[in-house]
Amino acid sequence: MSMRRARAFVAAFALLLAACDPAAPASTGELADARSSASRTDGAAEAGGTLRWAVREPAAVVPAGAVDDASLLIVDTLFDSLTALALDGTVRPRAAVRWTPSDGGRRWQFTLRRGARYHDGTPVRARDFVRSWSLTVAQGHTGAHLEEVVGYRDVREGRASQLAGVRALDRRTLEVQLRRPHMGFPTVAAHPTLAPVPAAAASARDRYAKQPIGNGPYRMSEPLTTGQFIRVKRDDEWHNGPRDRSDDRVREVLFRIIDADAAYVAFQQGRIDVSQLPAGALDQALRTYGPADGSGGPGVVDAPRPSLYFLGLRVDRAPLDDVEVRRALSLAIDRRALVDDQGDLALDPARGIMPPVLPRGDELVCATCLHLPSLAAAAFARAGVNKMTLTIDADGGHEQVAERIRADLAAVGVDLVVRVLPFEEYLAEVESGAAELYRFGWQASRPTAGAMLEAIVRSGPPEERGDGANYGGYASDTVDALLDRARRAEAEERRDRLWARAEQRALDDQAIIPLFSFRQRIVISDRVAGLVVTPWGTATPERASIVAGPDIAP
Repeated sequence: MSMRRARAFVAAFALLLAACDPAAPASTGELADARSSASRTDGAAEAGGTLRWAVREPAAVVPAGAVDDASLLIVDTLFDSLTALALDGTVRPRAAVRWTPSDGGRRWQFTLRRGARYHDGTPVRARDFVRSWSLTVAQGHTGAHLEEVVGYRDVREGRASQLAGVRALDRRTLEVQLRRPHMGFPTVAAHPTLAPVPAAAASARDRYAKQPIGNGPYRMSEPLTTGQFIRVKRDDEWHNGPRDRSDDRVREVLFRIIDADAAYVAFQQGRIDVSQLPAGALDQALRTYGPADGSGGPGVVDAPRPSLYFLGLRVDRAPLDDVEVRRALSLAIDRRALVDDQGDLALDPARGIMPPVLPRGDELVCATCLHLPSLAAAAFARAGVNKMTLTIDADGGHEQVAERIRADLAAVGVDLVVRVLPFEEYLAEVESGAAELYRFGWQASRPTAGAMLEAIVRSGPPEERGDGANYGGYASDTVDALLDRARRAEAEERRDRLWARAEQRALDDQAIIPLFSFRQRIVISDRVAGLVVTPWGTATPERASIVAGPDIAP
């Protein structure tokens, strides 16, 4: 795995825990006393209007730098990739209107939408994807989404400037050649970071980074104001999605850069329409605003994310080379208590490798994810194991997680030594294999079980397994063969069955120790109708409306 991608993913999990730090919850009194004017249910829809959305400071507003939730959300409003994902994970046309596989899924042709343009009127052409994808691999933190493309390693490591496997056959036809068959590649192509950028972006990189020109439903109306806001306005010429130009659709989105506590108070005061819920606010928010209907407002959205927090372990080094010791370690951990220890955090105890939003994620497929300390103690005693070392990085809430694991292991006769390192040192130890037991996190970049399994349990050299998170030396010919068969399978149902078998085998081998997954908790005002927030970090403001009630100055 490249250092850039590892840093992005692991740091993102530190932010997820830190964002909900129960040590600093919102003031209950402040939340209760704030008078909300956010709930308005009467009246007809007004013409357009401004949707006010609270976000954290984004890492970037251009595709190549979108490594955090805020960046992905904003980039998705400004840009369109070849395809898009519906709420149920199905693939829909976006910049491309159709796609065709050949050579068993090793080669793909995408036909771009006729007449599509960037916000400055420049036509969107197939060669833009060739240039954009190549630059993303060479310069961005998000290029690993293209690790399957022929030529990826050459561009990533500086031996080439353009991906050999991406060609513009004509203005509207893009050909993509993969290293191995993948019938699910259109799902990969939906990621917001794989959107095209115009040629002008390369010649004015700094200026473009603050006010990019995209091809999505909204355009930036002014440069990014760091630490304050990002304002985007509807592009009436956009037609990569349903061509609904109704006057009541959201005319403008104002992304307010603000922390979760302050954002929720502003929401209650009617100055914000969409806000993350801070720790300690869930019950009060549900009483006041009620639960949302699925992933759309109004009300509180409490939905799983495609993420997993787990313990990685060196399965090729004693004592963790013994599968019974690995299973004992998993059985010793009380996942429900671990989650409860974090306070009112948006977490679910792990029931397998899949988080609840992915297939089988709501089923208990991990037998050793049950808390059975007596079995764990007996197994440790048989193996003669009474000491282990866990390596974590400082900050981000990981020390509190480690303390619970330490207490659980102490209860079964094992002394856990916790090494807390600065982030870069921690990551270097994990990547080099020096850490025998370490915390790690992963978020699937697409809504498939394969996205998790390929990253976490695929074995082989980097050129075969890609930029994944398998640092523990786990290798299974059976798992790899099942993953390869899933890639070649045309039917989604068959892919799901093969992935389920691969997951079960990896869990039987105790390749990792799943701990918990994350949830997204946001609240949407009654002032907004038709807004859907997906588990993948995107939303549909272009289909949303502002209902009666004047815009209140943010």
